[in-house]
Amino acid sequence: MTEPVGQIQEYDDIIPLEPEPEPPVTRVVVDPSIPPPSAKGKLRMLEECEQREHEAYHVPAIMLGVALLAAFVITPINAAFGPMASGEPWLALGVYAMTYTIGVALGLLLNEVCSIFGIVTEAPWKLTALRIAATFAVSDVVAILCAVLLKTPFIPEGVALIVFYFLIRWFEDLEMQDAAVMTIVLYLPKFFIGMGIAMKVGLI
Repeated sequence: MTEPVGQIQEYDDIIPLEPEPEPPVTRVVVDPSIPPPSAKGKLRMLEECEQREHEAYHVPAIMLGVALLAAFVITPINAAFGPMASGEPWLALGVYAMTYTIGVALGLLLNEVCSIFGIVTEAPWKLTALRIAATFAVSDVVAILCAVLLKTPFIPEGVALIVFYFLIRWFEDLEMQDAAVMTIVLYLPKFFIGMGIAMKVGLI
C-alpha cells in the first residue's frame, strides 16, 4: 500500500498543464434572400470567362500575325529595291527571322528577371508571351517602314522604341517608369543582337 501513496505524493508536485484553447469557429452567414447560383448561372459565368479570355488573346494574336506577315513581305523587298538595298533579300529575311526569334526568347527571359525586381504583370505567362511577341513584331514593322520612308539609319529604331514603349505599357497595364524600364531591358538587347548578326553576315 505504501507504493501507491508514494506515487500519489510524487504526482502532487507536478503542475498539471492547462488545456489549449480551442480555435474559434467562424460561421459563414448566408443571406436567405439570395438564392444559390443555379446550373444555368454557373454555365453563363463560365461562358463569360471564356469570352474574356478569348478577347484578351484575340487582339495580340491578330497584331502578331499581321505584323509578322508585313515584316516578312517588306524586309526582302526593302533589301532588293529599298534605299539601302543590300541585293540579298533572302539573306536579309533570314537575318530578320533569326533576330526576331532570338529577341523574343531573350525578351521573355528578361521579362522574368523584371518580375523578380518588382515589375510584375497580372496576365498569365502564355498571354504575356503573346503580347511581347506582338509588341516586337509591330515595332519591327514600324522600324522597317520608317527606314524605307526616311532613308536614314537609327531614326527608325528610335521611332520603333517609342512604339514599343506605348504597346508594352498598354498591353501589360504598367506605370510610366515600369514601362520605360521594360522597354529598355527588352528592346535594346534585340537591337544590338540584330546589328551584330547583320554585320557578321555582311548586310551592314
